[in-house]
Amino acid sequence: IETGAAIHLYRNGAGERVLQWMDLYVDSKEVQCNGCEFLRNFSASQYRVREAIVWAGGIEQLANLLEVHLKHKDVLEAVMRALHNLVTGPQCVAECRTHEVIRKVMKVIVKHPVTQGIQESAFSLLWNITTAQEMADDIVTQDGVKRARIALNSFSETPDVIVP
Repeated sequence: IETGAAIHLYRNGAGERVLQWMDLYVDSKEVQCNGCEFLRNFSASQYRVREAIVWAGGIEQLANLLEVHLKHKDVLEAVMRALHNLVTGPQCVAECRTHEVIRKVMKVIVKHPVTQGIQESAFSLLWNITTAQEMADDIVTQDGVKRARIALNSFSETPDVIVP
């Protein structure tokens, strides 16, 4: 999103409104995918946009979708791509831990071990989360290294699945 447009959308509460829309239609795969793609693009524009989405409950809402839509690969990929941008702020460590983002991502990895798009999105998200030491420790204690080794073996022809 162009910077001027992002500022206008930010000032008008677009992030919060998209989260409300997604909450209203939680069972709609299309609404969730479109909402996640908007949040991903919108949150890439500026730190304050990411911060506003997090404070509006974005991490909690997206983390919950990892369980609600565990069978829907397209939604899972969209959720993890949106979270990828949101988890880099300092306030996100507590949010990610409170809403068990790593545990839920590991559950997705186990549920879809041979789906390349999901593995790419999941490990890219985990890569971003490791900027905080406590999150990196959580990944290790929740078998993240083991899961990465399994994925490397499964996708040996495309190592970028594991290393973004």
